[in-house]
Amino acid sequence: TLGDALRLALQYPALLGTVFKLRLLDDGQRVWLSASDYHDSAALGAFNAEFCLVSLKIICDDLLGCPLPLLGARFEHARPGYHALYDGAFQCAIGFDAEDNAFAFERRWLDMPLPLADPITHKAMSERCRRLNLEFTGRQAWLGRIRQLLAQQLDAAPGLEGLARQMNCSSRTLRRHLQALGSSYQQLLDELRFERAKQLLADEQMPIYRIAETLGFSETASFRHAFQRWSGVAPSHFRG
Repeated sequence: TLGDALRLALQYPALLGTVFKLRLLDDGQRVWLSASDYHDSAALGAFNAEFCLVSLKIICDDLLGCPLPLLGARFEHARPGYHALYDGAFQCAIGFDAEDNAFAFERRWLDMPLPLADPITHKAMSERCRRLNLEFTGRQAWLGRIRQLLAQQLDAAPGLEGLARQMNCSSRTLRRHLQALGSSYQQLLDELRFERAKQLLADEQMPIYRIAETLGFSETASFRHAFQRWSGVAPSHFRG
């Protein structure tokens, strides 16, 4: 059923690649498919909410083999100037400035059989999802440990070889795992330095040369060039 499919998907949020927490909220009469707890760029909040709900609606339509009639939809962001375009995507009443991003449908749709449902395929794919989720979450935990180690030594970065020793693996293994995650040692180091630089620049009493030293730059000019590359503006302009 549609309910079985949605509940299975929500068991493995890491595999969905979403920047929201997804939930099914059932009030007994209707069900809200909710996306909340956004954790990405604030500037992209409205876009990501729109992308998420439209994608979920399309997935439901594809699973059912017909359009899922909606009873309503709501968004956390304020009503945009192009709000009339929402009607074409959702074809229901739309609300804004809500507590979450969600759309509602009649509860009976959860019990609707899926036209392409197959017990054998379902069993095989459920097991595959379980294995992939374990692998992915394990990699994310591993990446979190690397970020933690690097963040603790930004003033004297250990280099790829040194970090590999701290992770009890070879530099080749470390490089391969980072590549599998779409990253690299230098990319992680730059990301962490940029995050820390923005925090330190918020303290207007801290000289820029001290910030450069704290982040492991031997010369202030090198830090200025790096920050310009990361943000598009000089540290002094970022500080305002």
